[in-house]
Amino acid sequence: VGKTRLALQLANQFTNPLTTHTFDCSFPHGIYFLSLTSLDSAETIIAMMAERLGFTFYVEGNSKKQLLDALQDRRTLLVLDNVEHLVDREAGTDVHQGRDVSPQPASALTALVTEMLVGSAHLKIVVTSRARLNMHGEHLFSLGGLHFPEQLGRRTERGTGGSSRLADLVTDTEYSAVQLFIQCARRLQSDYVLLDEDWPVVVRICQLVQGMPLGILLAAAWLDIYTPAEIAEEINRSFDFLAADLPDLPLRQRSIRAAIDHSWRMLAPQEQHLFERLSIFRGSFSRRAAQQVTNATPHLLQSLVKKSLLQSMVQGRFALHELLRQYANERLDATSPAALDIGRRHSAYFAEATVAWTPALKDERQQQTLKAMETDSENLRVAWQWSIAQEHVEQLLAMVNGLSQFYVWRGRYQEGAEGIASAMARLPFFSKQDDPLPVAQLHVSLTIWHGLFLRLLGQIEQALQRCHEALAQLQRAPLITEEMRAEEGFAWLQLGHALRDRDRRAAQDAYERSLQAYRAINEAWGTANALDALGWLIQHLGAYQEARTLYQESLTIRQQLQDQRGIAGSLRALGGITLYQGYHHEAEPLIRQSIAISGEINDQAGIAAGFGKLGETLTLLGRPFEAIEPLEESIPIYHTLGLQSEEMFARAVLAHVFIHVGEYELARDTLQPAYDYFYSTSSKRGIAYAELLRGWSLLALDYPSDAAMALHKSATIYQDIRQLDELGQAQALLGICAHQCGDLDAATSYHALALATAEEIHAFMPRVLADSLEKLLTYTTEQKAGNQQGAIRQSAHPLVTNSQWFADISRKVST
Repeated sequence: VGKTRLALQLANQFTNPLTTHTFDCSFPHGIYFLSLTSLDSAETIIAMMAERLGFTFYVEGNSKKQLLDALQDRRTLLVLDNVEHLVDREAGTDVHQGRDVSPQPASALTALVTEMLVGSAHLKIVVTSRARLNMHGEHLFSLGGLHFPEQLGRRTERGTGGSSRLADLVTDTEYSAVQLFIQCARRLQSDYVLLDEDWPVVVRICQLVQGMPLGILLAAAWLDIYTPAEIAEEINRSFDFLAADLPDLPLRQRSIRAAIDHSWRMLAPQEQHLFERLSIFRGSFSRRAAQQVTNATPHLLQSLVKKSLLQSMVQGRFALHELLRQYANERLDATSPAALDIGRRHSAYFAEATVAWTPALKDERQQQTLKAMETDSENLRVAWQWSIAQEHVEQLLAMVNGLSQFYVWRGRYQEGAEGIASAMARLPFFSKQDDPLPVAQLHVSLTIWHGLFLRLLGQIEQALQRCHEALAQLQRAPLITEEMRAEEGFAWLQLGHALRDRDRRAAQDAYERSLQAYRAINEAWGTANALDALGWLIQHLGAYQEARTLYQESLTIRQQLQDQRGIAGSLRALGGITLYQGYHHEAEPLIRQSIAISGEINDQAGIAAGFGKLGETLTLLGRPFEAIEPLEESIPIYHTLGLQSEEMFARAVLAHVFIHVGEYELARDTLQPAYDYFYSTSSKRGIAYAELLRGWSLLALDYPSDAAMALHKSATIYQDIRQLDELGQAQALLGICAHQCGDLDAATSYHALALATAEEIHAFMPRVLADSLEKLLTYTTEQKAGNQQGAIRQSAHPLVTNSQWFADISRKVST
């Protein structure tokens, strides 16, 4: 890949006075570049070398010996370019007998290079080739694709003028593939500028060709009649688009197909056969997978690596360049018996792997298993789709839970939803099979997982529908089996999740049924999940001590299982409940420990949740400025994962922090997207929280009437969903509104309500606000009694003393 250009650049370094001092050798007798593309024998190579070196053969005598004698004392660098066609095919594996065959003698080229180096102590030779010479003394420098962004980034600077562009191309120069595209484009259009709107498309082109310089060159050659977006679309449709009539290039480099054809013809039949079969893999694959799926031998794998058709990676893994894979897959006729067999073996291998991985996701092997599944995720997807196409129910049943759980934990919700939906679309065909029970079991599992993914994607109504469908299916007689009780617990759990922001009583019933189903079969991991879910709901109903007990039981189970992800979640939940009860200094280490564990296992959702909870904790500890950073870190993580509801709640909490530091306009702007989202999705809990925060902010801005309207909305919803902590906050804030409006009787009544709520659930924040309202009322009473020297006695709690909001409220009263 770009080997000729690199060899020329290397040779140039030895002739450049600015760089020669960095090398340990010099070549006073010259540097010679020889393109061997058109040569086909050792004799022609010797003749070309002599001509380039200015050497004339004697009439009689061995020409090779004469050349070797002439080179013996010369300090010379020879660059032999494009020699792969001169390297004889190595023997591979006898595909009929299945045994390794001894290597053939070295090629004529290899023999010549060996003799030249042995005969001259000062001669150096650089060879560019897609195939190794297989010499003992050769030093390999493997070339991969140029560097390109794995994901689409954002260009951060903008120039002036009609179109937005990056002023100094800092982002572009970080990626050599993008640089090459721009250089090629400027050969066609001297004033070409990569615009911001074209940046994602050019990155996509580089991704499609995986940084292959020839692919980038051929893609950019179409810029005179195609836009970058059209080029990407055409490449995605077929790599045959990557062709151009460029007379200065050899014929084999004027299209990707011609270039690969050239390499293909150099393979032995058994190498071609393996190359085709390896195209079933996506991404990288292990040596064990290659051997079991394709019957590859180590010798054949090594042979393809040596000929640059297979990439050898770390930890014994291999990969095919995507364009090479597409070419090989074309040659493996999809309808042939060989293709069907290789697809069957591939899907069976990864179904078996998923069976082993599924229980490992729940214990101490969790992190290692997630990494393994991430590495093979593309192969898992292919195996899943093959099983659907072939209506292989048993393999789908084997894969559905483990693969879906992986998608959830890696935040790949859309991919998971699409995979499940494609299987559900084929269910009517599955039902024609002889044994209806596995099909019915698969139907239940698919339905539950589809509901879960739909909920994570914000489609709550559809998620509820799927959960009810699954529970109805589970009531049918053939499905009432011991092994389906876990599915029942899972279905009730997902129903509770979908209901908990809409109908708290129904959600609690669903969680309790889930817990009952899991406990009936002693399913520890499911039991822990149900305990956490029930704890969350009980917590939001204000039963803090009961929720704490549920969280602690869940943590104990997860510690026994060594379920690190679950341990992090339970620690975070315990930290939250400790926080809301007012034990803030105990909460912080629990939450920081949770974040550390989530970071170790790369649980992005857990990291974001931990940052969010840490932001709340630091605020209540009276350190609101410290709280900003973790909350600002959590928001983009949620955004990347597509967890829009969680992202908006994090924004709302950040707005609350801005309120405490006195940045009321910034708080309003931060809250607005969340406010709009909650109303658009009819999220009761979200609407109530957004209106509560509006009340906080409007009070500080001296709009007590507007604040009261927002707080009345908030209190009404919190009363309806029985969320007592925030209800107590709204009641106390309504009391402050009444106080600012001069209605002391109403303020006193609200104070009594807020205080009663705080005492009922032993909650910190309602009590702090109730105490603040009480101090305002006491100050006003003293003022009316003629004590003009009185002062508002503020709480000594750091939240109050370090909050600009509390200071502003007190100032408004005292002035």
